[in-house]
Amino acid sequence: MPEIDLIVVAALLGYTMIVVYPIRPSFGAILAGFFIGIAILIKPHGIALLVATIVAIIFISYFKLVDGKWRTLKSVVFLLLSCYFTLICIWRLCSHEWSIDPSVALGLKFYGNYLKSPVPTITLSTKILIAIRYAVAHILVIGLVFCPVFVWMYSILEIKFKNVNRSYSVIFNAECVAAIFLLAMTLSHIAMVAWFTAGAVTVNAGEIGRLHGRYLGAAISFFHFCIFSE
Repeated sequence: MPEIDLIVVAALLGYTMIVVYPIRPSFGAILAGFFIGIAILIKPHGIALLVATIVAIIFISYFKLVDGKWRTLKSVVFLLLSCYFTLICIWRLCSHEWSIDPSVALGLKFYGNYLKSPVPTITLSTKILIAIRYAVAHILVIGLVFCPVFVWMYSILEIKFKNVNRSYSVIFNAECVAAIFLLAMTLSHIAMVAWFTAGAVTVNAGEIGRLHGRYLGAAISFFHFCIFSE
């Protein structure tokens, strides 16, 4: 299943962001972009990985785990360029189609009609309210199941937030980066699933009330390691 492939790619991305990026930001950003490009080719849900990584890079800089706003900006640029070129090159090599169609997203056709929305039957504000309801439902379920992980993330980030300018051991800094990345992954995936589900319920009554845990696998698969490591 593509969800399994996405979990494997997300694991490689997580290793890159937690271990490689704090030491070598530019190389880490390029490598992260490579994995995200592959993830987007697997499923459009890979966009959640892109959003999470950008948010993580920004907050890693805020907590001064990687110094310099210019370095942060450069990392984001490298990330986006690497992601786009990976996506373009792999798609063209596999399809042997090197022409770009400006009428579709990124000039690529590999998603076909997947991303085309059906005829809207609800207003945007109604869809947003539905998406918020599904987001809250996912948060409650994940929070109950993985409560120890969220307590761990909160404790790590609280300490660092109160002492932004204070230097810590390499181990603590690695845990802080991990907490930032995992929290960003969780929230971005929940937002993605909630928005997709809000759209699905408008055309399929069978989607009403469903919680799509398999689409969160790329984010919550890390949680098990956090629990056992503690």
